[in-house]
Order: sequence, then C-alpha cells, then structure tokens
Amino acid sequence: MKKISTIFRNVCIAVTGFILSSMPAFAGLPKLEEPSAGAGQGFWGQFKGYIADGIQYAGWGLAAFALFKVGNALLEDYSEVQTGKKKLGNLGSTALIGVLLIVVIIWLSNEASKIFA
Repeated sequence: MKKISTIFRNVCIAVTGFILSSMPAFAGLPKLEEPSAGAGQGFWGQFKGYIADGIQYAGWGLAAFALFKVGNALLEDYSEVQTGKKKLGNLGSTALIGVLLIVVIIWLSNEASKIFA
C-alpha cells in the first residue's frame, strides 16, 4: 500500500509539473526592438540588421578607445614639453595625427555599416 501511494504521489507531481510548465506564461513581455539599420524581411533580414548595428557599435567603441589613447598621448607630450624633453611642435603634430586618426576611424565605421546594411 505504501509503495502504491508513493508511485501515485510521484505521478501526480509529474503530471502537475507538466501541466504547469506547458501553460503559457501570461506575462506581458515587450516586443523585441527592431534594429536601427532596418528589419528587412524575415529572420535573415532582421539578423543582418542586428549585425549592422553591432558593427556600428563596435566602430563607436573603437573611436572612443582611440579618443582616450590620443588624449593620453597628448598629455604625455605636454608633460615632456613642460620638462623640456620635446618642443611644442611635437605636441601639435601629435594632436593633428590624433584628430586625423579619430576622423578616419569614424568614417571607416560608417562605411562598414553601409556595406553590411
């Protein structure tokens, strides 16, 4: 008798678990936001839109990293100008090359997002 009640209890737990897990969750979840590059048609179009967004974000991250590195190089050059190790022209050339580097990175990032869009 004890064995039958244990089996019955296990079956009831399994059936209850199955019923509860198969019921839809009644949560009002928001819809997934469309990619900014355009959703396209179907799964593949949406996937390409998310890839294009990811490339754009990676380009922005690279530009931000380059901005910090250029700023660090400018501070180091300025420190060396103050101690007399370098001249002011070196600081200007570092600034010019740094600005050009950041502009090229942003431009290439935008071109890459057009290609993948």
